[in-house]
Amino acid sequence: MSSIDPKELSALMSLPYSVETQTKIAKLLNADGDEQSQVATEEHFEGALMFLSITSSKIVGKPTTLSHSFASAVLGKICLTAMSAQALFRDHEVRKFPTLDHSSIAVLSRTIIESSIMYWYLTEEVNEEEWAFRLQVMGNSAGHSCRR
Repeated sequence: MSSIDPKELSALMSLPYSVETQTKIAKLLNADGDEQSQVATEEHFEGALMFLSITSSKIVGKPTTLSHSFASAVLGKICLTAMSAQALFRDHEVRKFPTLDHSSIAVLSRTIIESSIMYWYLTEEVNEEEWAFRLQVMGNSAGHSCRR
C-alpha cells in the first residue's frame, strides 16, 4: 500500500471544485485500487446518466404494458432530475455559480433514489391480483384511479 503525500492532498483539496480535481484526488487516495476507484464519482454519475438517457430514448413509442409505460415515465423523470444535478456541479465548475449547491444536489439525489424505488415497484413481475392492488395504491395516492 502506497502512502499518501499530505502536501499533495492538501494542495488538491485547496483547489476550486472541478471534476478534473476530483479525479486527481480519487487517483491519489485510491492509487492501489482498481481503475474504477480512481475515477471521480461525477464521471460515474455521468456515465450512468448517459446509459439511462439512451435506454429511455430506445423504448419511447414501443408497444408495452401499462406497468412498463409508467416505468418509462419514471425513467424519464430520473434522467431529467439527474441532468439537473449534473448542471449544478458543471455550472459551478465553469464558475457560473460561486459556490457548489450541495443541498440542492442532495435533494435531487434523494429524488433519484425514490424514483428508482418506484421504477423497481413498477417493473417487478407480479401476478394480476398484486398488480391490481398496486394500481389501486398508486391511484389513491395520486388522487385518481389508474386502469390497466
